[in-house]
Amino acid sequence: TNFGGFVQGSWKINRAHKIEFGARLDRNELKINQPSSAFSNLYSDLNPIDWNWSATAQYEYTFNPLNKIKFLVGRGVRSGDMIERSINQHSVGMDGANYLGNPYLKPEINHQMEINFQQKFHFTNSWIESFSWNASIYQSFLKDYIVASYQKIEIDQTMKDLKVFTNVEQAYKTGFDLNWLLKINSHFELNGTLNYIYTENKDWNEAIALTPPLENNVTFTYRNKWSNWNFNYQYVNHQNKIAKSFQEKISNSYNLLNFNSTYYITKNLNFNFAVENILNEFY
Repeated sequence: TNFGGFVQGSWKINRAHKIEFGARLDRNELKINQPSSAFSNLYSDLNPIDWNWSATAQYEYTFNPLNKIKFLVGRGVRSGDMIERSINQHSVGMDGANYLGNPYLKPEINHQMEINFQQKFHFTNSWIESFSWNASIYQSFLKDYIVASYQKIEIDQTMKDLKVFTNVEQAYKTGFDLNWLLKINSHFELNGTLNYIYTENKDWNEAIALTPPLENNVTFTYRNKWSNWNFNYQYVNHQNKIAKSFQEKISNSYNLLNFNSTYYITKNLNFNFAVENILNEFY
């Protein structure tokens, strides 16, 4: 059960300067009804209560209507979810492993800083109508990060290999996101994204589990009043920064080419057609 309160405010100092802020307090209570004997033998307190407070602040400077920069800082706190705290020897992921919840989990705390820049250009007497882009760089410092790792647990006098949810005292994430849009005219446009994140589990000297590799997407779009066509190219880099405690494996890079389209037959009837992985590449 979760009860919370939230307050937020905004102060527009003038046309160029703007400040936004917010704060939140949550009371999170876990109550496990009719637990199995095996689970209750492992954990005596099945009714933990967490008080979590979070806050955020943002300063925005507008150079002109087409260019602005934002500075953001925040503290986010979350308690473990139902799976992380109460699952009992069941498979919940694509890895096929059996997971064991942990009602003793401490709330996960994230202190994050971020800088975001947005810019747009309009062109006259050119084959390009406009070009816009925005980029974010962020750094997160994580305390009591919730993660699952393989452990040998004795249950009903039998040793079992289970992925048990636990807290990592110190970890961090840093990365960037880049988005851009090249609008040629009302029919044609080209857009793309580039995302990268680096993570470190400082307690175990490895990456945080399920860290995505660098990914680049480029999409060419054609539209008219009867249809909308999209060709998407996706490149995903290899990932050798893995979490051995999660039994992750190094992944190879790959390229994908996808196509999707929508045809507007009538005002209330559309036809969708798509081909994924046109190059038939294994990934």
